[in-house]
Amino acid sequence: MVFGFWNNQISLVFALLGQSPVSFKSGGPWGVIQNLEPIFVGVGIHHSGE
Repeated sequence: MVFGFWNNQISLVFALLGQSPVSFKSGGPWGVIQNLEPIFVGVGIHHSGE
């Protein structure tokens, strides 16, 4: 599943950074992703624990 693969890659990147997608650079890059693809919003919230 494409979204599962994408979600896994995002999780790995932010695990390496030690930050959630929302907190990384004040959420700027994540805000762009949210605007592009709303389904990623739920994915990000799930993994960031918010």
